[in-house]
Formats: sequence, C-alpha cells, structure tokens
Amino acid sequence: MPPTEAEESKVQNWQRQGWKTNFKIKSVDLREINQAAAARDVISPIDEPKHVSLAEGDEFLDDREPVAVFEHAGLTRAYPLQILTWHEIVNDVVGGAPVLVTYCPLCNTAAGFSRVVDGQTLRFGVSANLRISNMVMWDDLTESFWQQSIGDAIVGDMTGTQLEFLPLSIASWSAFKES
Repeated sequence: MPPTEAEESKVQNWQRQGWKTNFKIKSVDLREINQAAAARDVISPIDEPKHVSLAEGDEFLDDREPVAVFEHAGLTRAYPLQILTWHEIVNDVVGGAPVLVTYCPLCNTAAGFSRVVDGQTLRFGVSANLRISNMVMWDDLTESFWQQSIGDAIVGDMTGTQLEFLPLSIASWSAFKES
C-alpha cells in the first residue's frame, strides 16, 4: 500500500536532510529505508586502499581469518573482513578498472562491482541507512541510494540502474595465500 501524504512527509524529513538526492524517483517505498547512523560516511569508505604483501598480511592476519577475495583483469586481491567491517566500502582500481568492494556486516553480504556507470566512474559511500537490514550506499554524482546486496539504485536519478557484478568470494587468509 502506498504511503499516505503524512507518512511520506515524515520519511522525507530525515531522508532529505543534507542530501541532493531526487527522492521523487524511487523503486522502493521510502518507509522501508531506516536511518541507522547519524550521518552519511560516519562509516568512512576506503578510497585509496594500501595493499600489502602476503608477508605483511601475515603480521596482522591469522590464517583462519576471512578475507573477501576479488579477482579482476588477471589480478587477485584480498580485503580482510576485519577492515571491511569498519569501512564497508572500498573504492579501488584493479588492473586499471575502477571497482567497488562492499561488505555489510549486519547481514554478512560481500559483493564486488564495477564503479563505471554509463561511462562515468562513481565513488560510493555509506549512506547511514539500511533497507531490509542491508547497507544502503550512495554515489557521489547523483547521490542516489543503492542497495548493497543487489547493486541496484533504489532512490534518486540512477533508480533502475544495476551495477555490474564482479567476482568476489569469502575465503580464509590461508586459502587465499595458497591460491
């Protein structure tokens, strides 16, 4: 059932504060989106990750620790969940391609995507909102909201756009090193 005008107004009051997002364009009921933190990027994304050698990784990673394993353009990288838990989003470049590595600790979903949409490279951040207990991301071009687990824009000018999924899996640090 669509929201009443009063319900829509309540939702829009907190959602619109500080956002340039076009809230008139949406594929979901705004009542499904809950504010989970005080402000966007209070959980800061990593924009230029420092990649370390396997030996350096061994200094702080136990062999059993989970890592998000990302493969693209013949390169393989491991993003430790102990770091992703605190940042949730990594805007990276792998093999010359702008990529997005995401992790929602609340629902334990990790997903990799291309950051290129319609020929433009987007930077993503954490919106401080959740939908169905899953992180809602935002992009720096249109400030559209994106559902992390499925890579879909759900509110804003990009609504209906799907990010291209890229291979990402979870493995132990030791399994990553062996591969």
